[in-house]
Amino acid sequence: MIRKYFFAFLLTTLLFFFTNLLKAKSKDDECKCDFDTSKYTAECDCALACAVAMENGKNCNIVCDGSPATAEPGNYRLFGKPFAYLEEMASIRNNMISAGFMAFHNTSFAQKALPRLLRSAYIGASFISPEKKQELDTFVHEVFSKFDRQIRSYLIQENKGVFEKEFKDGNRIMVAYKLIKLTVPNYKVRLLFIR
Repeated sequence: MIRKYFFAFLLTTLLFFFTNLLKAKSKDDECKCDFDTSKYTAECDCALACAVAMENGKNCNIVCDGSPATAEPGNYRLFGKPFAYLEEMASIRNNMISAGFMAFHNTSFAQKALPRLLRSAYIGASFISPEKKQELDTFVHEVFSKFDRQIRSYLIQENKGVFEKEFKDGNRIMVAYKLIKLTVPNYKVRLLFIR
């Protein structure tokens, strides 16, 4: 009798392992840069989330778990001065560590954290000019001001499927379960939650 249950347990465990192993992963499901050539690779093994900023498939910046190394000047009016921003990011990271992805079920936390986490991908990137960082800050702020509810509900899967919105000048946002992608001319910014 014990042998029968052990065999069933072993078979179920192996089936679960191989099913997860064989799942197809898209480029959006990984913490890595999508360079325009296979000569270069860059990836990160983040614990909670990763934010990736790409410029024309050539330059890349990856930030793990909402902890940018620096916070160069951006739009102070929207996100505060660099030191204050880094303090906010430390607080957001602590909430993510204690509550995991469930932290984003809290609306007020998600409203504050999501634009800042997305911003962490590009704010410390040396290849993005201060003027472009200000433009990105303004666009992120506008998108979250208008579509905060939809972004959060698709991200945490209150709404199934994908939320997509295209704006003037070819700017776009796409949100799916645990993924936010922002595309503007010459740049792609992606926020992926791992756990």
